[in-house]
Parts: sequence; structure tokens; C-alpha cells
Amino acid sequence: MSFIDSSSSPDGMLQFSCVSDSSNPAASVTWLLNGEDITADSSQTEEAGSRTNTFTANSILSHTFSPIDNDRELQCNVLIHGDLAVVELAETLYLKDTVTISSSSNPTGNEVFLPETEKLTLTCNADGYPEPSYTWFHDKQGIQAAGDEVVIELVEFKHRRLYACKATSVFGEYMSSNKLNVTVVVPATYVPIEIDGNAVADTEIIHVGPHEASCTSDKSFRGNSNMETW
Repeated sequence: MSFIDSSSSPDGMLQFSCVSDSSNPAASVTWLLNGEDITADSSQTEEAGSRTNTFTANSILSHTFSPIDNDRELQCNVLIHGDLAVVELAETLYLKDTVTISSSSNPTGNEVFLPETEKLTLTCNADGYPEPSYTWFHDKQGIQAAGDEVVIELVEFKHRRLYACKATSVFGEYMSSNKLNVTVVVPATYVPIEIDGNAVADTEIIHVGPHEASCTSDKSFRGNSNMETW
């Protein structure tokens, strides 16, 4: 028995396939959900088997599931002949609420420090069958990502701050129980200087009398704070 990917279906419809290869006569396939017969939602086709004078039966189940089916057992029963035992194949359908986010740079912590231009890999850890779909967030804004990983080959300063993910399936949806804080460490740099609110062109200037001097930086350092020295 195998799952046919139909995660894009918005109405809870999932498809599963159950195949019996090379039997004579052709197998008869029935479907049960927690003991309830749902074979009416399936269709079966037959074709020549891989061995002479045999048949391969392929049954496709198209059933609408809902959150109440979480942790229920889906069973495919294959009957070839009344004198033979029924072959039973079963899978538990579920999505657990234990969703977390982790990084290859710090697999067990919620803080990641790495310099510019290094590779950042984030993973959304979810446990479910069929596998859920994933949504990623950066500073609470949705971002484009395919699957359970976000990979940034050359990290930049804009990639700092908080990341989270959400796992979604027919059986529920759960946000990651933690958020990952990414700090991008950049090299020391000279920054613009202002005297009494006016920008100055040189980094070394002599002024007579009391004046207010300031400098600002948009760079991030370990500890996620700016550090200017005079």
C-alpha cells in the first residue's frame, strides 16, 4: 500500500494505492478505515501480470478524510481465492503536535550565530503519515520554501532574526513549538560619523569647544547588538 501525493487537495481528499501482482485469479481488494468498509470510494483495474497467465490488480482509494481520522488505521485487504488467507496491509494515519525547527549549525539550540557568506540550513521537524506540507516564516512573514528545509547558500545580513515553521495535513496543523533566532556576524567596519547632527567626510576631525558626536551602524554582531568603539 502506498500514498499517492495529493497534498494540494483543499477538501481533504487523499489517494492511496494497493497493488497485487501476478496472481490467478486476479485479486479482489477491499479497504477499511478503523474497521469500517470504505471500498465504495475505490476503483480497481486489472492488467497482465509479470508472469504468464497471471493478473495484476491495482486498487486506487480516493477518500475524503478529516481531523477526526487522526490516529486511525487504514487497511487494504487482498483476497485472491477463498481457500487462501487474506493479505492485510495497514498504515496508521496521523499528524503529531510535536513540530520543532532546528539548524544544522546548532541542532539542539534556538540560537544560531554564523558569519556572512556561510551556508544556513533550517529544518522543520514534523512526524506524520502521509507527510505534511510545510509553511515557513521569517519575522512572522511567510517566505517561499519547498518542503521541510530552507537552505540559504550565502547568508546575508537580511537573513537574521526569527524563523518558525508550520506543518499541515488533513489531520491538523501545528506551528513549531520553538523559534530559531539567527544572528549574522559581520566584519568590523568604519561607519559614518555625525557632528551635531551633520555628517562629516573624514574619520579623524578636530573640533574646538563642546560638540555632540555620534555614529550608527546597521551591522549585527554576536549577541545581536551593535558595538561601536571610539
